[in-house]
Amino acid sequence: MIIRTSETEVRRRVLLALEPAGINPNSLQIAIQLSRDLRAELTSLLLEDVALLRAAALPFAREINRSGVERVLDPTTLERDLRVRESRLREELARRLEPSGIVWSLRRLRGAGLEMLLSEIGQRDVMVFGRAQCSPWNTQSPAQHGVLLYRESSALQSAGAALKSLDQDGHLPGLAWEPMRWTTAEQSLPLLLRRQPRLVLLAGAVSDWPDAELRQLTGRLDCPILLAPSVER
Repeated sequence: MIIRTSETEVRRRVLLALEPAGINPNSLQIAIQLSRDLRAELTSLLLEDVALLRAAALPFAREINRSGVERVLDPTTLERDLRVRESRLREELARRLEPSGIVWSLRRLRGAGLEMLLSEIGQRDVMVFGRAQCSPWNTQSPAQHGVLLYRESSALQSAGAALKSLDQDGHLPGLAWEPMRWTTAEQSLPLLLRRQPRLVLLAGAVSDWPDAELRQLTGRLDCPILLAPSVER
């Protein structure tokens, strides 16, 4: 049997990284824009850190919520809370995505750090990171500029092509982009925070951005972070 090339072509996806604490509305908005304009499926990946589950099994484990209330934490209680939060995330995604007609899904990943998320990125995929907001109000920077973060100058050319692909036809409207070289988290992260970008695009391959540095970026920045290894349509 002869299979046509179009039938075997891997469909492009927009991967939205989620955490049980909730959804960053700005990251969701960017993911929706890209999914619609790139005609890509939106796959939401809910990362559950195994370190937290292991900690819950320790004797005398306690949890203190944002109101300062302390309670006993055990694996059964934590697992129940995670499933409740997953259900809420699914309901919120359905409310936002189903009217748009975008093909979407939510899948749970359980592992250590961000390695599980990074292993999901295919050559034609775009990943959107963004930590859940801790406050009920919008903390998105009012600035209308994005930062193109790179390690080596050689990555700028491919990153420029990626930006052109993602930003054409009004995908990311109204942003002025500036390049910034990333050296170490100690040196570069304070500079990046002072710039207060509305969006950050990571230049280069997935392997160029180690788990530890990605964790610092996603943990300190309120804005969405894009990782796009390839740009072909």
